[in-house]
Amino acid sequence: MFFVKGSGAFSASHTYPATGPMCPPMCGSPTTLTVSLTSGEQAALPFDYLEVSLAESTNMTWSSATDLYIGTNSENLGTGQAGTNVILATYIGVAETASTNAARFATLAQGGYSDWYLPSIDELELIDIRQADGVLGTSFSGGYWNTRDSGTNSAYKHLFASAYQSPTSNYTSNKSQTGKTLAIRGFSAVGESSSSNSGPPDVLQQVGLPVSGSCADVDDSQLNWAGVSSGGWTPSWAQWMNDGSGGAICGRTLYYSPSGRWAIRS
Repeated sequence: MFFVKGSGAFSASHTYPATGPMCPPMCGSPTTLTVSLTSGEQAALPFDYLEVSLAESTNMTWSSATDLYIGTNSENLGTGQAGTNVILATYIGVAETASTNAARFATLAQGGYSDWYLPSIDELELIDIRQADGVLGTSFSGGYWNTRDSGTNSAYKHLFASAYQSPTSNYTSNKSQTGKTLAIRGFSAVGESSSSNSGPPDVLQQVGLPVSGSCADVDDSQLNWAGVSSGGWTPSWAQWMNDGSGGAICGRTLYYSPSGRWAIRS
């Protein structure tokens, strides 16, 4: 987890010491990374948390097609998913796979979730800041692709800090050259996910455990919204049962699929 939504303005920064292979005595200059949002920008975010996947590609091209300018120029925190969607929509019909397109790789299902996407520059910078602060316990290093392209044949990378390199986002590379790629996902408090479609958030459904003691016996005839199938209930516990003293329940999560229908999240 590298971001938790709060109230008011948001700002996170880290100053990296002067570095260089001859340091000391021949050092570079200290570098400060800062990621910020106004209070309005933070309030408008469609998620409460951001997490980064530890699964990454170390040999990925931004795209094998170098004749398309996408125009995904926003660097801000919270724009990675929108940028990823634009990239994927632009490359529909282009003969690329998850091994040649960074955005397609980033959206692969992993860890039981399918709502991952390619981060923006600021999202990568915040990961760098959290790593430097010792919050993540990760070891990302080198140049990582993000959603911003800079022309038909070039796109940006974020260079993570290392013992010999201060971080910078002002680094462009040919889209057909290889770089590193990781994925992030945004989600909300009660397990609601900022999925890749623009529909409503996930809905958590809970009912008391049937007298049979099996969630397979839940009567969900009044809960199957818009043709959702029955079933998918798993045992759990909730405080609201037994007048607030807690008890066994059955729960499931519904999501609004890209096809425009509600479905059970497995």
